Amino acid sequence: MSYFLIEIRKFLEQQGLKEDLEYLKFYCDWIAHPGLAGPMAQKVLKQFDGANIRMKTGIDMDQLPRGLQQEIEKLSKFGYFEKELSEFLERNRHYYGEKARGPARRKRAPAYPQGAATAHSRS
Repeated sequence: MSYFLIEIRKFLEQQGLKEDLEYLKFYCDWIAHPGLAGPMAQKVLKQFDGANIRMKTGIDMDQLPRGLQQEIEKLSKFGYFEKELSEFLERNRHYYGEKARGPARRKRAPAYPQGAATAHSRS
């Protein structure tokens, strides 16, 4: 899985899509670099810090302000990741589909020409 996400991260960089899929980039960065310091990482950490401060006072997750609660749930349950990964795959299915299916669609040549005798059939 990490190789897949690192390759997606490279593709986002090469195609200039980092800003369009910022959460996907965040998760791809996270798998390669556990200590993140970029703007998206700071945004995510700020949300978790806000929730943590409130929860330390004894309130439950469902008592957090609605917007913060939704953000924490989407982040921790990978909702943003799933949404943006699906969007990425849909946008690029033609590119990856053609590349992946290209060789597989070619008809393989038989190992032996038609009618050629093999070592096993000669005995």
